[in-house]
Amino acid sequence: MRNNTKLIIVSLLCILTLSAYGQDVIVRKNGLLIQADVREIGLEVIKYRKASDPEGPLYSMYRENIYAIVHDNGDKDYFSKPDETTFTSPPANKEEKKNKLFEKITESSYLFNSFSISIGAGVMESYSEVANTESVSNKSQNLPNIHIRGFTSLFKNFEMGLQLSFGKYEYDEASRNDYDNTLISNNVSEKILSATLAGRYTLNSKDFKPYGIMGIGFNRSRIDSQINFVMAEQNALSVGSSNLIYNAAFLARVGAKLKILDQASLYGDIGTGINLLQFGAEWKIK
Repeated sequence: MRNNTKLIIVSLLCILTLSAYGQDVIVRKNGLLIQADVREIGLEVIKYRKASDPEGPLYSMYRENIYAIVHDNGDKDYFSKPDETTFTSPPANKEEKKNKLFEKITESSYLFNSFSISIGAGVMESYSEVANTESVSNKSQNLPNIHIRGFTSLFKNFEMGLQLSFGKYEYDEASRNDYDNTLISNNVSEKILSATLAGRYTLNSKDFKPYGIMGIGFNRSRIDSQINFVMAEQNALSVGSSNLIYNAAFLARVGAKLKILDQASLYGDIGTGINLLQFGAEWKIK
């Protein structure tokens, strides 16, 4: 009994030392210590992530196997008495084996373990169905192109999701016919929608995380064109047309995100899509 008491005291001292580094510590009834980020304390189960992998899978452990939790702010929660006969060795009864099997199953699951959503803007046009845009004298963009992403985890460091991108461009060009002095102006408006199913692989690092994205989908481009003819006698003639074009889209981008809050990051990437460069903010929902 005296040895067990000493072990409990030593364990608590270790816990207090670890919690001073801004992480929770779980002490099991058998004396094992787990450095963790406790996410939920339920009536039957404690859910946590490993301190060494804060964005990894969500682990589960029955409360009845836990002696205490020391939170990173120094608060302590006690759940049961330590096992006075096997405080230094794992329990071996059938109930504990079932609990350990349950914990092992939940630890290995990354499927839909986290979800993130991001919104951002793009610059430098890299896709258009309007021909010869490089030679257009007047090109404008009323608003920055917008993209929205949503990703959910499938495996360790790998997520699947959807990216939606929206863009609008306007092209204006005017010329005068030397023969009859007719002014010819061409106004073209292009509205682009891109939807892509994509996978994202993120390198495991603490705050600065490089990633790569690849996916396939489609681009929808609506082109409205109007040609105006203004004669010398101020007579005017307008001819308009509209076209809707669908094309396959291939997305390949590389970038990095920088963690600024526990659930928020800033990111930037470069590659194929409506825009060459994209940047924005990401929020982790789960």
